[in-house]
Amino acid sequence: MINGMDVSIFQEYLYGVVKPENLRPIDWAQVFADPRRFEFVYVKAAHGYAVPGIHPDAYPVESWFRNLNAIRAQGKPAGPYHYWYWKLNGVKVDPAEQAKAFYTAVKNDIGDLPPCGDIEDTSAVIDCVPLSWTTAEANAKLINARQVLASLAVYLEEMSNLFKRQAVPYSGPWWINQVAMQVRYYYPQDLDWMKQYGWFSADYTGPLDDVPEWKEIIHQHASTAIPAIPGITVTGGTRVDLIRWLGTDEEFRLWRGLPPVVPPVKHSWAIEITNWAREQDPPYAGPGPE
Repeated sequence: MINGMDVSIFQEYLYGVVKPENLRPIDWAQVFADPRRFEFVYVKAAHGYAVPGIHPDAYPVESWFRNLNAIRAQGKPAGPYHYWYWKLNGVKVDPAEQAKAFYTAVKNDIGDLPPCGDIEDTSAVIDCVPLSWTTAEANAKLINARQVLASLAVYLEEMSNLFKRQAVPYSGPWWINQVAMQVRYYYPQDLDWMKQYGWFSADYTGPLDDVPEWKEIIHQHASTAIPAIPGITVTGGTRVDLIRWLGTDEEFRLWRGLPPVVPPVKHSWAIEITNWAREQDPPYAGPGPE
């Protein structure tokens, strides 16, 4: 497994408040010198449909570019992630527009890893989980759940098309199992699209095994770093999501888009001589008895 982390403004601005006087840049040289050997990073770059310079609620995308450059300077890869919303202020948010806003924010440099969609908006859970379980409420919540899942499918497909790399959805079993609870029973085909993605999943009890539609490739196994991570001064270096790549080193290279490692060919004179002998007519049998 390969260790990594994900970060946002909460790891570099005091109290997560974006003001120049609150900025405490992450010292990535110290981070990567840590004996836990962090090898890759996801950095939050955008949320919702807000576009920097266009919409006042835009996430400070300069955090993405600043950290991307600093991480690359240490010879490590970084990827951007975007927070998906089902609703904002009670109004549904167009999924394709969210993916477009994400791409617009980072298109000058989309990073080294596939784009990630952070899927954990609690407004979706509220709209999908019945409370009283009356027939009318259960039916209404089922309709909502199908709409939420359809929104996610559009969001991830649009993101993949824009970035020209398959998106990586991030979520956790606590979220998806509530949203998909009724859908999995009545309309399991609505979940088939999930199987085409490699999932980045948060589960602090162990690698995910309770979402049958998911193939987990990255596991967020902790939200607290103990001991603290040097180089991150905000929150004392402890409030950091720790993640792991669950495949092999070679699978990680291919997922990043790097060429496969070709093992060196060991020259063997014995093989060469044997092949020469077989090509003779008649085949060379070696020296006879003396």
